[in-house]
Formats: sequence, C-alpha cells, structure tokens
Amino acid sequence: VGQPWPLLDYAEVCSLADVAMYLDAPALLCAGVRSWRLAAAKGREELLHVAGKMAEASSQFASGGQELVVSEMREMLQQLPRHQLQLAPEFTTSPVAGLAALEARTVAKETLVGHIKSVGSFLGSVIGGDRRERQGYAAEGVPHDFATQLFELHEPFFLAKLPELRRLFRHIDPAQPIPAPLCFRIAAAAALAAAEDGNEVFAGHRLALDIFERSLGAEPDPANAACDDACVVGLF
Repeated sequence: VGQPWPLLDYAEVCSLADVAMYLDAPALLCAGVRSWRLAAAKGREELLHVAGKMAEASSQFASGGQELVVSEMREMLQQLPRHQLQLAPEFTTSPVAGLAALEARTVAKETLVGHIKSVGSFLGSVIGGDRRERQGYAAEGVPHDFATQLFELHEPFFLAKLPELRRLFRHIDPAQPIPAPLCFRIAAAAALAAAEDGNEVFAGHRLALDIFERSLGAEPDPANAACDDACVVGLF
C-alpha cells in the first residue's frame, strides 16, 4: 500500500479502497477501514463518507468478500444514532449494502436530541407539507423512499432472492403512495414474496393489495395509470 498504518484520513481510505478493488482483496479494505476508524474518534460526515465508499466497493467483490465488506460497513454505521444515520445515495449502488444500511438505521439507538428533531420534522411536514410539495421538497434518508428506490434499481436481484425481498418489504410503508408504474411492480413483488412456511409468515398478498389501492388512489388519473402494462402483467 505504501502508507504506514493506521490510515489517518478519508483520502487514504479511498485510495486503499481502489487498491483493494484492483487486487480483489476485501480483507485488505476491511483492515484498512478498521485501522482508520479505531485510530481516533470520527465525526458523522467522515463515517458516512467512508461507509458510502465501502458500499460502492462491496459490489466489486464475490459474495464472500462482499459480505465481509458489508459487515464491516454495518458495524461502522451502528456507531451513529438514528437521526445521524442518513441513507445516502451511495448505499443504493449495491442491493446488499443498501439493505444493510436500512437495517442498521432501524436498530440504531435514538438519542433525546434525535427524538426532538424527529418530532420537529413531523410537525413541520404536517404544517408546511403543501408548501414543500410546491417547492419540490424531498425528504432525505426516509426509509420508505430509500427502500422503494433500492427495489427499482435492483429489481432482478430482489425478485431472484425472496428472503432479501421480504427483508426489504419491512421498510416499505403501504400507507405511503408509490408513483405508477413502480407501485404495480412493487405490489407484484409483494405477492410473489408471500410465504407461510414453518415459522415464516409473510402476508405478501395483503401487502400487495394495500400498496396497489393506496398508490392507485393517489394517482391524478387512476384509470389511465391502471392501463399500464406493469399493472396488467404484474397483477393480473
């Protein structure tokens, strides 16, 4: 690598990630990131930047190496309280890393400051929702939005791996409308993921119906939206 360890700054970590991808050496990347992380306390922005770089790199490795890198990324993200763990676009580059980021945020601890911010954001969305909508406001890091985007970007992966698809659906809120035609594809995927096998019960058909009804009802022209091929082929 040419640099003494531990790695000291973000640029060194990025350089190491490029080297690790070139050498197909996921263990080297994990060791370097851990040396950087444990050398001194890191701020939120630094941790998120490095986690995003690991997510981008993870997709370049085979399944065993990818799991190793994603596991290290998840451990790093769990240092952050929930209100600081932003679901950045970099995490969508890999379905495995994106799912890990979603789950890390779900189990992350919430601080009093974070709770106050969450309540404030909710009240602001209720009071000023119409104004934000007119201004093209889009909330960053919302698990539901992130999960639907992750499905849209990696639909073949999730349709081929139903356990991972069911994990993804834990973060999709059927009460939130999803734009057509994506909503029809997600509803069809929910029906496909239905399972009642031993200890596993996933009410996919009920979820598919809820997503379909809520999303179609929110369309300005429901009849026209329902004519989309994704609706006809996917659901009927």
